[in-house]
Amino acid sequence: MLNLLAPAAKRLSALCCMPSACRLCGTWQSQSVCEGCVKGTTLSARRCHRCGLHLKEDAIESICQSCEDYPPEMDAVVVGFDFVPPWSSMIGALKFRSDVALARVLTAPLAQAIRQSDPTGRQMPDLIIPIPLSASRWQERGYNQAWLLAHQLARECGWLNRLHHGTLIRRQETGRLMQMQRDQREARIRHAFAVQPEEIHRVQGQHVALVDDVMTTGATANEAARVLLQAGAASVTGWFAARTPAPKLGQRERAAQ
Repeated sequence: MLNLLAPAAKRLSALCCMPSACRLCGTWQSQSVCEGCVKGTTLSARRCHRCGLHLKEDAIESICQSCEDYPPEMDAVVVGFDFVPPWSSMIGALKFRSDVALARVLTAPLAQAIRQSDPTGRQMPDLIIPIPLSASRWQERGYNQAWLLAHQLARECGWLNRLHHGTLIRRQETGRLMQMQRDQREARIRHAFAVQPEEIHRVQGQHVALVDDVMTTGATANEAARVLLQAGAASVTGWFAARTPAPKLGQRERAAQ
């Protein structure tokens, strides 16, 4: 696996240093998106501590009612930005068009959000684990976008020794989950992950950070968290570049029809 990951990391490092025009404002500089546009990402909005969805402005609690009623497997979720344009198109380019240079800019708002969520650094994870791809998806893309994000994040924050890509594996193909409803996703993803037997000792008693590009319903990340907790992890936090916003009332009603 290391032989497969090394070329992607090397390519990412090289591309991140090449001059280019900012994808958002067009300013000529050394990154895919300039620092000004990254800093302009809205991080001030309050989010639910457990699922990452926006809270109402007048909300008293830090956890939404849905998470109070049905607690997710993850203890906490940190999100860089909402999965909306132009960020959604950049994630699509990273994921489906091999634009790996975008990993750096997509992790910048997430790194900032992580620091804001824990200013003292006392709750930093012992392990950083990317959501794994199936073997067929590896062959199709040639890389795992979650690993690229996790690697860039760990490198930026000085946590490379905490990054472990082979601890969690995807043991079955689930197909594309993007168009499925929540209950369909949960059924399809159930038992899709496993902790490598020789890695169980590494997980036991540890605080784990799971990294992925987008959290939509949370079915995938919560199943991965369930497996890690079952293997003995003390807690699991989800780190996501983007969070799909909750559908508006009219959209929820149409989806239920």
